[in-house]
Amino acid sequence: MRMLLTSGGIANEMIRDALVDLLGKPLADSRVVVVIDAILGFPGDSSTLVDHLEGLRALGWAEFDIASLFAGPDELALFGLVDAAPAVALFDWFFAGHLGADWMPGDAEELFARGAARSGQEVWFVDDDSALLVRDPSAPPTVISSGHWRRYGADGALVAAR
Repeated sequence: MRMLLTSGGIANEMIRDALVDLLGKPLADSRVVVVIDAILGFPGDSSTLVDHLEGLRALGWAEFDIASLFAGPDELALFGLVDAAPAVALFDWFFAGHLGADWMPGDAEELFARGAARSGQEVWFVDDDSALLVRDPSAPPTVISSGHWRRYGADGALVAAR
């Protein structure tokens, strides 16, 4: 399974280029299914989500769909995601987005470092100008970034950063 994990979508040309490289063909010849589960737990106005989805759709995909892994097996089958199961970890690390966002707590980096130590899993914390490129789920992801990111080890120590 190959994927591009973003905090703010296709926020810059570097991330867009990584996506095209991952696909191996132009966006106009590609199909995409956007999984929106990360946002579903937040109450309130969803206009930012709608704007974000419209921006993704406007990139010119051959086909653009939206899915939720919280959906039932029938809906998942429509998108060819029958092997994806809710609450099943895809990686042995945790992805967190929006590093440096003005609405994040001031101690967010410390909280994610503690979370890594408590869970015994690495944590990748990236800003909206960064993404993680996964070509092989058993290998570490590649950081695509014109911004800032942090990688905390399973002990909570900062392993790498930009």
